[in-house]
Amino acid sequence: MKKLCIVGGMGPLATSDCYTRIIEKSPATKDQEHIETLIISDCLMPDRTKSIISGDSKELLEHFKNNFKMAEVWGADFIIIPCNTSHFYYDEFVKMTDIKILNMIHLAAKKASDRTYVFATEGTFKSQIYKRYLEQENKEYLPLTDEEKRVSNETIYRIKQGEEPELSNFPEFKKMLEEKSEKAGVILACTELSLFDITNDNVIDAMNVLVDETVKEAYA
Repeated sequence: MKKLCIVGGMGPLATSDCYTRIIEKSPATKDQEHIETLIISDCLMPDRTKSIISGDSKELLEHFKNNFKMAEVWGADFIIIPCNTSHFYYDEFVKMTDIKILNMIHLAAKKASDRTYVFATEGTFKSQIYKRYLEQENKEYLPLTDEEKRVSNETIYRIKQGEEPELSNFPEFKKMLEEKSEKAGVILACTELSLFDITNDNVIDAMNVLVDETVKEAYA
């Protein structure tokens, strides 16, 4: 079985949720059959959206470089990063380590509907990483209005600030999700949005896609 390193802390609750899902989807029947996992919850990681918008990624990339070194020393076989926005720097990440890093955005794009809306942070919207990966898969990226982007980004940061991720607490987001998912597919492209309990065949949770691939990779 392969050893996993989760480079997380973006945010901590999303990282905890990611690991819980990995445990729940594991075929293990006893402790020793679970995936050996190193969790790095780097809560001091600079804000990814601010780094993208400002163009100043030096400190952020230094954090990732140090985290990857810890993974190497520990002996990880592969790495996951449960943060969609940070994947803007994926091409930089793979230059920092020889350890395989699963690409959350690419995996979600492959699973997406042919026509898809993306709910994400301001940084993810501005980076257009989902648009790029969806188009590589010959799928249509459906843009949100500026107001819809505001609702998405605001919802994410309210959850980061400690609000309970219940849809009833976020009526604007709930309405937007219902309306968009009736027209096309939707990707929940932020791990804070993954904390919502959503059952909808037209909605893809990027976190779940990453978790499924993680379990598959570990037990391969």
